[in-house]
Amino acid sequence: MIAQDRTAPLTRFADETPRTRLARLAAGLVLIAGFALWPLFGHGAAYLALVFSLVALVPGWNGEALGRLIRTQFVLALVGAFALIALAFVLQPGQPSLANIADFLPLALTPLLALAISPLAGRLTVEKFSQLCLLASAMCALVGLFGLSQGVQRSTAPGFSPIHFADLAVVLGFLSLGGTLAEKATRKWMYLLGPILAVIATIAAETRAALIVALGLSLVYGIVSMRGSTLPRFVKIALPLVLCGLVVLGFAIAYWLGFTRPLEAFQPVIALLRGEMPSDTSALYRVEMYRAGILAFFDAPLFGHGWHNQIAASMPYLTEIGQEGYALEGWGYIHNDALSLAVACGLCGVVAYLLMLAAPLLAHFGAAHGRDGKARLYLALCLSAGLLLSGATDVLLMVEVPKVLLVLGSAAIYLFGVRPADGTHS
Repeated sequence: MIAQDRTAPLTRFADETPRTRLARLAAGLVLIAGFALWPLFGHGAAYLALVFSLVALVPGWNGEALGRLIRTQFVLALVGAFALIALAFVLQPGQPSLANIADFLPLALTPLLALAISPLAGRLTVEKFSQLCLLASAMCALVGLFGLSQGVQRSTAPGFSPIHFADLAVVLGFLSLGGTLAEKATRKWMYLLGPILAVIATIAAETRAALIVALGLSLVYGIVSMRGSTLPRFVKIALPLVLCGLVVLGFAIAYWLGFTRPLEAFQPVIALLRGEMPSDTSALYRVEMYRAGILAFFDAPLFGHGWHNQIAASMPYLTEIGQEGYALEGWGYIHNDALSLAVACGLCGVVAYLLMLAAPLLAHFGAAHGRDGKARLYLALCLSAGLLLSGATDVLLMVEVPKVLLVLGSAAIYLFGVRPADGTHS
């Protein structure tokens, strides 16, 4: 019986047709483009992933598997989020955002994108996915270091905001830690490099928001890694705090080396906790936008004001300081994913945002709960929390890469527990 189990993968590989191998190759290229190439190609990598998905669907088309995918909870959540946003845009007076429905098409394409990478089912493991995220972190660090060598003040990917670049680098760096929780992963120490590489990219990008993201994900990793552990309770409590301390230490070393801006993230937070307005203009303008955006939401609570009408709707509620900030910087959106969708799409946008954040978790709970359950739970929480924390100070959903990462990441987490032969859970 044991010998039969060992030879089964070899037999299956020998029986594969060229069509099957082509579909699997294209599926691998979808994930590589979506996760690891954006530091080099910017948002073009998201479109490249979509092109590869079309290539993968030609030899890998399976109507029965597509039908099963459409009924899965994570697919329903992401497609439902798209439907709610589209509904808001259609029902808004004057339909100012009708054309912007296309901006959220990756959500609607979730079943097809999941089907495109489904040839990897049975082969895509937590360990391999973590290696992909580690590769992406390394690419971010290399791009950051190259920018520093060229004298660029704030390194970033082509066409990327430095904040988006740093935030996504941190999310992918911490996703790579999933490999340390995989049961049969080898060289687990290697995955510890992910957060270190992400911090290097963040320092090169000279952005502060990523420090908050890194601290939040440190807590997530510490808590999940201690789940089910037999260690004493004080160790379980201390580990997440120690991880946060190591993150701060990394940024403190960067501060000592002259990269002072990332560590300054604490200053506006401390001011707000004291009930004071931040002295930093960037943080002050965000507070202004958030306050005005909340008031603007109640002017159109059901379907919102429109995707590109966020600032116009909020303008009457901006103080003189906020209006001066707008005159200087010309904001195009409110710097917060949840609030942007709330003002743009009303309650439809709020529910859509919650569905998007829930998708990775729904993918985890919808997959098999056998091997690497803790690692898959961590990956789902890390992806959801990473996008939530990243979207707290900027709008990731304005651009393509975060949406493609959300869809592909959720699909990958689901496929960890699926057999390739019949698409059922292992």
